[in-house]
Amino acid sequence: MPGQLQHAVSTDIFMAFGMQRWAEYHTLTGKPTYLYFMDHVPPAFHLYMPEQPYLDLEGGSRSGGAYHSGDLALVFGSLDKVGYDWTDEDKFVSEQMVTYWTNFAKTGNPNPSGEDAWTPFDRERLSTRVINAEPATVDGVRKRILEILASRQAL
Repeated sequence: MPGQLQHAVSTDIFMAFGMQRWAEYHTLTGKPTYLYFMDHVPPAFHLYMPEQPYLDLEGGSRSGGAYHSGDLALVFGSLDKVGYDWTDEDKFVSEQMVTYWTNFAKTGNPNPSGEDAWTPFDRERLSTRVINAEPATVDGVRKRILEILASRQAL
């Protein structure tokens, strides 16, 4: 249990807080900034060992949670080329991510043409796209925890 708590705190400090802080700094440039938080849990596998992708986790392939780099196969739409144990939900999340990243690369805006579900991040609302099987843009993902972390540092 202490290891799980340490992992959760480390994730908030180094991933969620770091990315929110990066988004806050980027908004100071006046450019539209889009922040996401992926809480979809993909199956864990050896990404760099496609011939031996199996990663035997005690709690099963999804017991690693939403881990760093776990979004790569989803972003690049390569579920048929890497890993194993993909579901229809994984494919749906991947289709979203491929669309978002492609639109952002083409236009600077991840939304499909004519849509505005993913609103730009700003320092007041902290708009963040939560990516999972039921995507939504929310104000302040992990807000209270990140406020506590921010109170310990100056912007």
